[in-house]
Amino acid sequence: MTQQIPARKSSSPLAIPLALGFWSAILVTVFNIISSLLMIPSWFLNPITPWRGIEAYASTFQFFQIASMLPGFLVVLPFLPMMTAIHYTSPHERKVLSMLGIAFAGISVAMLSF
Repeated sequence: MTQQIPARKSSSPLAIPLALGFWSAILVTVFNIISSLLMIPSWFLNPITPWRGIEAYASTFQFFQIASMLPGFLVVLPFLPMMTAIHYTSPHERKVLSMLGIAFAGISVAMLSF
């Protein structure tokens, strides 16, 4: 005799968008905090100096100069799903505003990922 596991029912049609929005917001927050925390020591370890040409820049380049940018690139992955979840869960009278948010999120994702 086999024991059947009952199918999990979601209590609301918004359960999936709410979960997607929650975890996407968590990832966006974590990536932004990591980026900010990496940026602060970068200011002190690699202060901005006058431009002396590409050869001088290439000879003194260190990976930590751009380390704070890497989590910034990863922010684009959960950002658009977060905005989509906001649109899906917003009340009908605010769907226009959340659709504008998705449009601007799409533009920012396109600009930040390339």
